Amino acid sequence: MAKFGVSERLACRVLGQHRSTQRKIPTGRSDDAALTSDIIALATEYGRYGYRRITALLWAAGWVVNVKRVERIWRQEGLKVPHRQPRRGRLWLNDGSCIRLRPERPNHVWSYDFVEGRTHDGRKFRMLNVIDEFTRECLAIRIARKLTSTDVIDVLTDLFILRGSPGHIRSDQGPEFIARAVRQWIAVMGAEAAFIEPGSPWENGYCESFNSKLRDELLNGEIFYSLAEAQVVIESWRQHYNTVRPHSALGYKPPDPSAKAWPPERAQPTTQVAAAWQTSQRCIKLCCFHSLRPIRTMKNLLKKALHRFGAHKSSTAAAAITNPQKEDRAENFFYQYRNFSIELPSGHMLPFYQEKYKKYDKFLPHLAKYIEKDRTVIDVGSNVGDTLASMVDVNPLLKFICIEGDVEFFSILKRNIALMKEKYPSLDVCPLNELAGNISNVSLVGEGHGTKHVRINEFGTEGNRSCRTLDELIEQTGSLNIKLLKSDVDGFDYDVLRSGKNTIKMHQPLIFFEMDYKSDAQISEYKRVVSWLLSEKYVDWTLFDNFGEIIIRTKNIEDVFYLMDYIHRQNQGVANRTIYYLDVLCANINDSSLVDSILGDY
Repeated sequence: MAKFGVSERLACRVLGQHRSTQRKIPTGRSDDAALTSDIIALATEYGRYGYRRITALLWAAGWVVNVKRVERIWRQEGLKVPHRQPRRGRLWLNDGSCIRLRPERPNHVWSYDFVEGRTHDGRKFRMLNVIDEFTRECLAIRIARKLTSTDVIDVLTDLFILRGSPGHIRSDQGPEFIARAVRQWIAVMGAEAAFIEPGSPWENGYCESFNSKLRDELLNGEIFYSLAEAQVVIESWRQHYNTVRPHSALGYKPPDPSAKAWPPERAQPTTQVAAAWQTSQRCIKLCCFHSLRPIRTMKNLLKKALHRFGAHKSSTAAAAITNPQKEDRAENFFYQYRNFSIELPSGHMLPFYQEKYKKYDKFLPHLAKYIEKDRTVIDVGSNVGDTLASMVDVNPLLKFICIEGDVEFFSILKRNIALMKEKYPSLDVCPLNELAGNISNVSLVGEGHGTKHVRINEFGTEGNRSCRTLDELIEQTGSLNIKLLKSDVDGFDYDVLRSGKNTIKMHQPLIFFEMDYKSDAQISEYKRVVSWLLSEKYVDWTLFDNFGEIIIRTKNIEDVFYLMDYIHRQNQGVANRTIYYLDVLCANINDSSLVDSILGDY
């Protein structure tokens, strides 16, 4: 304006600008500096994420910000925007290729593929990636120097038991996938193999996309000095991918936000085992590939941790872990379980399992909703009443007979029943401090396990504690209208059921019991009881894993025996698996429609 001697109005009219642009000094928002700092921090941590995925992470962190504002700051700071992949045209095939198979629901279509990597010494390792195409969740990554068709079956076996059989499994025509053993095994399990056309990896687009993210975000930026390190780092990334990483196809939400990363956080344990607990956390971090095969109990994990770091030399800590129930009652604690605050002994595993497994101890309270009022539930092996509390919470009009042989657990059980009656004064519960069954051979299981702990460890010698049959105990209470018989006595459930034959014949209840066995003798006893129940028209069998997930529902007793043998091989150490025992729901032929309703809503 000064150069040409024109007015502001004329200059702005010629340039097409509003006059306010010459007067108002632009000022940024007050939170621009903090937002820019967070964007740079996230871009530094997740170097291959674009601004859209960074925006989703900002939302998750509590920022209320528009994606366009993030893009402006992103470009202003010169951050790298990943290149877009070129678009591909759709394939229209006339031969029924699996390109037409589209996932419609979770567990409908899985896909798997191999990815190759190298350790620092140049040696190759392979990864078998399995994903659910509908949820985009990575179900498993198996890592080894060599993977064959046997390993493919091994991975799928674990996933089928944990999650059930999918409708289809999509893969290329690699030799590990087209092997006759794999195809026959998939067919027997009720799924279908969907092979893509040779030389057409884009037909397996979901898995190929996942593979590219794995390589781009992890493999290309990591140096693995050993196979164990690769297993640890890749499994950690898989957990991050499932639970944290925003996925663009899911509205920038992670595939499985409800999943828990390993190791789960836990409240501080009692003072006697606090040092051992801290040691176990370090052990988990060093050996977190065990998350592929969850450890049976925290007690065993603590023993391993103590031994690894030399803390097993401390007799006090070792004694606390070997016999956590023997700790002073002052160290008992209260745990908010559903609508009750129940007392638990120090070292009780309920809080840990509740946190780690979404469906742990969820089925029995679900089942209780379907039992008519004034019917009776027999709970053999009531422990401290945690299962009782879960069923009372949903159906307080039922009648309960709780049988527990451990004296300490029984005293806590009575106190917890008193707490429940404060909320439900009319609650009908009959507690019995008895050992149910015959238990003719307690040497079938290891020392300190289940009923043998009660008979030997607590009383010093085998035989100081007599047992009574379930029929005698039921007759003593005069119970009628029994609808559910639940048994959980750690390895002797077959004996409980066998001692209650008259009760089962008379009332024909739903039966929910645990199959936990360590020897050939035990599994033989369980098979005899299963065969006897079949002769009593118990034809509907539903099997659960030890995490509460349904494995299979069948009317073919051979399926039950097959899974029993599978778990037995696992416990014998032939293969490392994730399932340590089975929970079984068996129903009389007249209750099949009731089971349909129960499982359909579960």
